Amino acid sequence: MKNLLQSLSSLCSAAEVSGSDDADALRRLIQRQLPQITQRLQSTLDKLEVRRPPDFERVPATEWWRTLMQRYAHEGIEFAASGLQVSTHLPGDLFDGIADNLLQNALEKRRRRETVRITAALRPVGDGCRLSVTDEGEPVPETLARQFFVAPVASESGLGVGLYQSARHAAEFGYGLTLDRNVRGEVRFVLEPLRSAPPEPSTT
Repeated sequence: MKNLLQSLSSLCSAAEVSGSDDADALRRLIQRQLPQITQRLQSTLDKLEVRRPPDFERVPATEWWRTLMQRYAHEGIEFAASGLQVSTHLPGDLFDGIADNLLQNALEKRRRRETVRITAALRPVGDGCRLSVTDEGEPVPETLARQFFVAPVASESGLGVGLYQSARHAAEFGYGLTLDRNVRGEVRFVLEPLRSAPPEPSTT
């Protein structure tokens, strides 16, 4: 439910800060996000109705990854997964909300500059998974980057308001959300267990 509220808040913020020149982009965002939110809300309601314990929120990583790729199949995002086993599981609701937030932020950069390359990667780490979303756009301003996980921050598109809530939600699951790399041509956000392997080497 927190992730759903976060997604709705992001849409509302985007609508509030958008002007007449942003109408088409906002319409595309709403058309893409509302069906996803509806689907996730139905899934959450189904879980509440059967009163499943929290452990049931962990889903096979391969299944979650396949669904994510299908959801963004037409967005030109590069997906790379390695080392996933049948036994690899992750908290689906947590990864859904954060993956959507990070990918939408990256796609917003691409709308401003079409050549921006976006890559999403997933690999097992300990008893969880490490998700990274990297774009080749401009780095996040340092003053903004320092606040992302400390307090709610509104980005130019309004989509940055969910990062603070995402980080807090991740902590409840024993995960951390960080801005792992922030230079021109390589901006990477990472969601991973709080105790994890060393970060991916830089591509620059």
